[in-house]
Amino acid sequence: MKMLTAQTRLVLLLGLFVVVLAVQVPLASATVTYVVGTCKKANNPITSITQALQTTPRPNIVEVCPGNYAEQVVITFPVTVEGISDGSSADALIGPPAGGMVANATNDLGVPMAAQVWVDNAGGDVNLTNLEVNGGGAVLPAAFFVGVFYQNSPGTMNHIVIANHTGNELGVGVWLEGGSGKPTVILENSFIVNVDSTAVAAETNSTNSELNATIKENSINPIEQNSGALYGITLLGGLTATVSDNLITAGATPQGATAIWIQSGSDGTISKNTIDGYNVNGIGIILESDTMSVTGNTIEGGGSGTGIKVTSSVAPVTDNTIRFGAAGIDFGCVAGSNVHSNTLMEDIVGLGNVPTSAVSANTYYSVLLPRSGGC
Repeated sequence: MKMLTAQTRLVLLLGLFVVVLAVQVPLASATVTYVVGTCKKANNPITSITQALQTTPRPNIVEVCPGNYAEQVVITFPVTVEGISDGSSADALIGPPAGGMVANATNDLGVPMAAQVWVDNAGGDVNLTNLEVNGGGAVLPAAFFVGVFYQNSPGTMNHIVIANHTGNELGVGVWLEGGSGKPTVILENSFIVNVDSTAVAAETNSTNSELNATIKENSINPIEQNSGALYGITLLGGLTATVSDNLITAGATPQGATAIWIQSGSDGTISKNTIDGYNVNGIGIILESDTMSVTGNTIEGGGSGTGIKVTSSVAPVTDNTIRFGAAGIDFGCVAGSNVHSNTLMEDIVGLGNVPTSAVSANTYYSVLLPRSGGC
């Protein structure tokens, strides 16, 4: 028998290695998809989102058929959960369990959370799309009642309906929390309605920014009547946020409601949002941060409301249009030249509580008193 040369053996081994590699690559990159419900497959044994997430091998994609899913969903790894349609049935709706909600998480402020969907330190993107998270009729524990809670996890929520988080004045539609992973979270093209605390809250319990949050092109309507404060978007600090192109309406909100509250320690931009109806002792935007700009927003109220209340002397407040308020911009006896180039129309007072030395050039139309204060 003719012996193979060393060179020939090397060529054969290299060829075998290439073949093995070619076989392995598709296996390593394969996508695992599970379907919840029977819209794609009759007699499908997977009947809940939780069951799909706990199935081995773990999924990259979970498709959810139309139906009502009474469960608290916990997600701990990167995955896409998406509602699908069969062309004739209702949406994929996550509702509260029949036995009532339980406090299944704790936020970084040490407060218990009863979350319908909890994305818990997932280590990669968790994407939610085409789902409804509805808290209607829930039996509640002593905890924040939250539709979707992203905790130190990145991802995108797109075309989500989050509704009816009420009952204990701790109802929150979406809560975004940062952490050591410094996650980036996007909430877009979604509808958040009927809460009794805050429609969207974002924060990290840190003096540094540990969350990048983009909140854009959503429709937000808190609407619930309650005896406490009520907010559309609350930025609690420890984050960098881009809040843009949202529609925030007051609806039947109670006296003293606020569309956007920006606390100190929040960085970023608030721009091109439309705020409508915060007219009964309400406020369109409260700005308490020195490192957040408020520009290009349109605020319409009426009655006794205030368009923007500023407690910073350096944060830019420019190019906003404020109509039909008791006060267009309240300087809080602090703001000054950082507030300029705004348009004020049919407000009773254009600028209120303005320091005597403050210089602020704005445009006024049918404003009864352009400036008051003399602090």
